[in-house]
Amino acid sequence: ADAAVVENLRRAGAIIVAKSNTHEFAYGAQTPPTRNPWDLARMPGGSSGGSAAAVATGMAHGALGTDTAASVREPSALCGLVGHKPTYGRVSLRGVIPLAWSLDTVGPMCRSVDDATLLFSVIEGHDPADPTSVSIAGEQPADVESFDGLRVGVATELMRPNAPGVDDVLSAALDAFADAGASIVEVSVGDPEELTALVFVILAVEASAYHREWMRTRIDDYAPDVRAYLEMGAALTGVDYVDAQRARRAAVERLAAIFDTVDVLFAPSQHTPAPPLTADEVTFAGGLTSPRDLTLIRPLAPFNLTGNCAISVP
Repeated sequence: ADAAVVENLRRAGAIIVAKSNTHEFAYGAQTPPTRNPWDLARMPGGSSGGSAAAVATGMAHGALGTDTAASVREPSALCGLVGHKPTYGRVSLRGVIPLAWSLDTVGPMCRSVDDATLLFSVIEGHDPADPTSVSIAGEQPADVESFDGLRVGVATELMRPNAPGVDDVLSAALDAFADAGASIVEVSVGDPEELTALVFVILAVEASAYHREWMRTRIDDYAPDVRAYLEMGAALTGVDYVDAQRARRAAVERLAAIFDTVDVLFAPSQHTPAPPLTADEVTFAGGLTSPRDLTLIRPLAPFNLTGNCAISVP
């Protein structure tokens, strides 16, 4: 059977071209053997790297990806696309193989905001067959005719470290907001390392729970990196999981308080351009290094934790 999102697309007249490549079980950032279409020596991001490469090369007008800890927005950012992670529960997960039940979302990946808006309008909506699905009947976002008076909150802790070119783009974007009449204020979203760690604990435990039977009977069939993640998740305790979920509630409340004072939150989609395929680390100015996969999800995963919608634009 088709997943609910594919049912909705077919019903609206979409032509489904193919299934695209993903990192195994959507559990990674590399998406082998897919490469970045703008530079074949670089990675496309993951886990929805195949979707990103397909849209960036013009194989399709749009694609779907799953975003559990950045997997729509990361490859969209690295391949120059619009990637939208919907609010948790806004798009049905029926028919989607879980990575982590309480974090998973499905979202559009397109070359323009208009295309992403169209694709999202087709796939979103309440599905009574999905227990995570929510109904927002009657709730519609206001059309923004002007940026005059828009309150833009800059997520201070997520604004660094950045490659020099990324800083230039961020500064230009904030200048454009200000020139259009928006007010720019700095806000604190919390420690990104702590927020990312909470995502990892929840994701790892829930993924290992889903894969428990295959881990018992087919452990050697997993790719080495996915197997390592699954075994790490199985080694975490119930106490670890409960502590992470309690801290998650505090993060949700903190972000809700921020949105009482600002209209939108601004942060980089990535701290760095697409890393080389062989790179395990990202190097910043002054010789500062950071693990590749953690660096790629750092500015994005906090919004999986809180369930808020988020969008990456080129």
